Amino acid sequence: MKKIMSLMVFCFVSSCVFAQARNASVEYLKTKRDAVAIDLPFSENTVYNAIVDEFQKRGYKGKENKDFLVFKEVKIQEMGDKALDYYFLTERKSKNEKDATTLSLALSRNLDQFITESSDNIFNDAKKFLDEFRNTAYYYDIEEQIKGQQEVVVKSEKKLTILVEDGKDLDKKKKKIEEQIDTNNQNQISQKNDVEAQKKILDKLKEKRRP
Repeated sequence: MKKIMSLMVFCFVSSCVFAQARNASVEYLKTKRDAVAIDLPFSENTVYNAIVDEFQKRGYKGKENKDFLVFKEVKIQEMGDKALDYYFLTERKSKNEKDATTLSLALSRNLDQFITESSDNIFNDAKKFLDEFRNTAYYYDIEEQIKGQQEVVVKSEKKLTILVEDGKDLDKKKKKIEEQIDTNNQNQISQKNDVEAQKKILDKLKEKRRP
């Protein structure tokens, strides 16, 4: 089991190495904006919720705006000590890859003043942030799977409890039926003896008939 887990971790780390964040661009308010992007092996819904969860833990709540999930005035240590606006865009990588999502991030300061790659080296930090976010998304997905499996276990346990209770009821009915069968058998024996006794009386009466 340990060998399997080690192999899984190795495969995951290896995939991280070959899926580094890159320069990209996104369209916001009909204008192309410089951005960074990364391909993640998770569904769009998982990636979106992982972002929400991560920023909530950091004390920030996002809003949807023009297909983007936007977090305003965010200060993250990994991105320096200045407040930034984060514009996240999640897109399914392709129609045939439901569990592959392209996550793009554009940054701005003060009322949609978007940062360009050439004007600010914050993009290097942004790439590192997305590279690290891959691990965040991975562990978020694991926790969601655990929650889902826990619900499956609870439902299965409830079904088992119902079956056990039904079994107890059936066992009670079985014992009652067995008692009824025993009583019936005893009554049959008693009734059989009575039939034989009554027949003997009948035979004696027949012997007294007029010849």
